[in-house]
Amino acid sequence: MKKLFLTAFITTAVISGCSEDKNPTKPADTSGHTYLTSNIKIEPSFYSLGKLGPVQTFDVVFHIVNRSPDLGLNSGSNGSAGVSAKDLGPVDLNEAADVSGGFYPDAGDTTVIGDSWYIYDFVTHTVSSKNNIYLIRGADNQVYKLRVDAYTQNTWTITFSPVDDQGVPTNIQSLEISATEETPAYFSFSQGKVITPEAWDIAFTTIRLFIEEMAAFIQNPAARINGVAGAQVAEISGVTFENLSAVPGTAEFKTDSDKKLALGDTIFDYNPQTHKLSTPDVVYVIQSTGGKFYKLKITSYYHPQTGESGFVNFKAEEL
Repeated sequence: MKKLFLTAFITTAVISGCSEDKNPTKPADTSGHTYLTSNIKIEPSFYSLGKLGPVQTFDVVFHIVNRSPDLGLNSGSNGSAGVSAKDLGPVDLNEAADVSGGFYPDAGDTTVIGDSWYIYDFVTHTVSSKNNIYLIRGADNQVYKLRVDAYTQNTWTITFSPVDDQGVPTNIQSLEISATEETPAYFSFSQGKVITPEAWDIAFTTIRLFIEEMAAFIQNPAARINGVAGAQVAEISGVTFENLSAVPGTAEFKTDSDKKLALGDTIFDYNPQTHKLSTPDVVYVIQSTGGKFYKLKITSYYHPQTGESGFVNFKAEEL
């Protein structure tokens, strides 16, 4: 995407979100298979095409890997939500921290936290926490602090909190989380508890891009495909949504990887004259995590009633 798009976009679509957009938005027209997300500039929307509705996902998984108590992010081999983190070291939980950059996702089997949070005693065969503070950008694009305080008998004791723009905790909480090799615990910071995540196929979100000319990060609207769970996408040109009735034999499927998103911010085109976003003339065919095929057409980035940006309108239907 051209830098002209990125530079102008920060002053138009990205900054215009407001708090009332947090309320979930119901499908605009279910009979016509048209759906409307909540404001993705505030929080991403993870969609299951089997349900044709939003589902919940996790931020961190607590599990036993090779007999070691491990913390994985929802990225790399554990998931496709793009959760990232950085290790601040054994600092005071309450002190400020830089939330502008330096975050890294898990990549393949390489983890940001993993088993590095503890020290193993070879005499007593116990683990003790390093008390490091981890800054984590969750699946909801919000930033949180996490510290593992203790671990014993498959139970982690943690302290966590969302943080403000200065990296200062705003709501410190403590929790015990139990998990085994057979039963991992999937934790959501926004819900403050272990959840049962649901399989999602496509997520409408924003991705952070650093613009050298501006010396700043901006958020671009984008799509993620749940490649870790088996979802993949093909872009089909030269056909309308209504006329596409089967998966074309020429369809070339791709999915998100650690290094590149299959669709990313190509789902919208920027018009420098109107400062508006439009959708490319393409229909997406998505193979879901359940193996079924769906057609999907993004129709707008604007709320159909208010005209406010950040609301993805799309049509979807099983093929």
